[in-house]
Amino acid sequence: MPTLGSLITYEITVDESKRQKAVNARFVGEKVKEEKSGTTFDILKILLTLCLVVFVIYDVSQHHGSTIQATVYKSIFVRDYIKTDFQCGGKTYCSEMSSCKEALFYRENCSGTEMDGDNDGIPCEQQWCS
Repeated sequence: MPTLGSLITYEITVDESKRQKAVNARFVGEKVKEEKSGTTFDILKILLTLCLVVFVIYDVSQHHGSTIQATVYKSIFVRDYIKTDFQCGGKTYCSEMSSCKEALFYRENCSGTEMDGDNDGIPCEQQWCS
């Protein structure tokens, strides 16, 4: 709080109405606070985005023919499809599957499946994975 005799520095600018006004006023000798270039929240957003990008690249590279759309679908809607007791047993079509999890397992782990008509990496969209 300024008192009588306090020394204050300031800059003069002109506002929209062409009137002068003081800005950046502070006591003489007062240290100027430096603005931080990046907050913790900004750093966390960058790290989270980087982790997401790395995960998508890893998943697409591990599952040949998979897409970013399929990776996001699996991550959000069918997160635990990998933790299953399914085994490749000669099933090829959606009509032979009992769930979206099973269709995803077969699509990504068993050869010769024909369950992804639009080739977007998400099998059996009309029957199980909608």
